[in-house]
Amino acid sequence: MSRHIRQSIGALAVSIFLITAAAAQTPLSIGSARSDGIVDKNLVTSAVDLTGATPQPIPSVDLAANASEDLQLAQNKAPTPSTKPAVNLHDTGNPAVAPLKWVGLVMTQLSQTETVYCTGQFIAPRIVLTAGHCVKDITKNTWNDTNSMSFILQFQNGEGSHVYKIVCTAALDSYSLPANYSSMNSDQQSAADMTAHQSDFAMILVDADSLTGTIAVQTDWKGKWLGATRIGYPGDILNGEIIQQSHGIVFFADAIPIFTANGSQVSFPNIVVHWEGNIKLTQGSSGGAWIANFGSTEGPQDNIAIGISAFTVKGFPGAMFGPYLTGAQLNALQKFTQNGCQGS
Repeated sequence: MSRHIRQSIGALAVSIFLITAAAAQTPLSIGSARSDGIVDKNLVTSAVDLTGATPQPIPSVDLAANASEDLQLAQNKAPTPSTKPAVNLHDTGNPAVAPLKWVGLVMTQLSQTETVYCTGQFIAPRIVLTAGHCVKDITKNTWNDTNSMSFILQFQNGEGSHVYKIVCTAALDSYSLPANYSSMNSDQQSAADMTAHQSDFAMILVDADSLTGTIAVQTDWKGKWLGATRIGYPGDILNGEIIQQSHGIVFFADAIPIFTANGSQVSFPNIVVHWEGNIKLTQGSSGGAWIANFGSTEGPQDNIAIGISAFTVKGFPGAMFGPYLTGAQLNALQKFTQNGCQGS
């Protein structure tokens, strides 16, 4: 069984690339789940059978007032991205080269008959970034058993370069629902869902270093990027066996009146939208990065992760929503995770 740890550690200030440490600010509360000793089973690098596995369901929120008008407004207001896709839109990816060589499948066996999967990527030698709902069920306030999880690097057609065992998983305590959630009305529950999704990201500590390297992460980037390429293993495309990539525009949810209540706009400043035309790039792509300057070239300005896929909103086909990643949050979570998902 996993044991849950809740401790406060000092949050670290803004980072730009690779989530570097800086001065301490307001303490953040972080929760985690750990393995009771790494699972005693051999690693496998082939014959990963997804036949009985299903994509991790992506949370969906129903808050949109007029989805079609809002999406048209987003298209009209957003400038044409200067970042062009390196390959044809909606193409399959190549996990042998950057940036997809840093990506893999997060597998969780929930029971004898149920296995789900998400997408994740190495952001540090032993740390995988993914969505919070891929490691924690906030509706039940429970963590996935880390003994039943694994990360398959460069997964493609049932094979991967390495299967990592999970040491622990961690997420901010702000990724949670209020204790009185069940007694709220539907509007209040939707608002609580949205608030939690602003922290819908997590980190996984694995038992060995990445064989292929790590992707750079840029935080606090508002005003810099207009477009990015979304990646993931959606179950609706080739049964999740081949990683997909699709370029689109990126904008903040507050830029247009996406979320409304009683005719007024509701503000969620830390939610970002990635919008593109592939409406099937959903279930299974949870935790997959949004990558600016996507391409096989490796350099300091290439392949920068600026967000991850976290949830959808009903009535917005092609739109994926995710948390705005800040340096204070990611630095604190990375430090906590690197320390074995324990406080300093």
